[in-house]
Amino acid sequence: MLFYYPLEHLYYLRAQGILPASLTMRLPFTKRQLSIKLNASKLALWSTRAWAVYLLLQFYHLREDLRLWKARRKALAKVKEPNVEVDAEIQGLSQRWDALLNELLGSLANLPLALHWYYFFSISSTAGTHKISGH
Repeated sequence: MLFYYPLEHLYYLRAQGILPASLTMRLPFTKRQLSIKLNASKLALWSTRAWAVYLLLQFYHLREDLRLWKARRKALAKVKEPNVEVDAEIQGLSQRWDALLNELLGSLANLPLALHWYYFFSISSTAGTHKISGH
């Protein structure tokens, strides 16, 4: 998301004509000027790529969370004399399971969208034919 949001916002502002096609700024502590060209098609393509990469990394993160959750559940199952703290931790594990499931479902729902927009912008940017208003 660190790259997705800035690129997506730049794309939107450029596609709506709010930002010019080229920005010029002075580099700090130097006298040099930096000129940046804002191509809406490339911004859209790179923002959807960043979104797709984020989602794939999120699946890896969820896998690691699940591994840690299972290890903790197994350790708690070995406790011979349950007490208030163990019961509270078991309750916390139940809540963490619900959170893991929600995160997984959210990522699974977003993955087809990210792939769709990635392919849409990949095809249209090579053809130079995309124009989406109100995106």
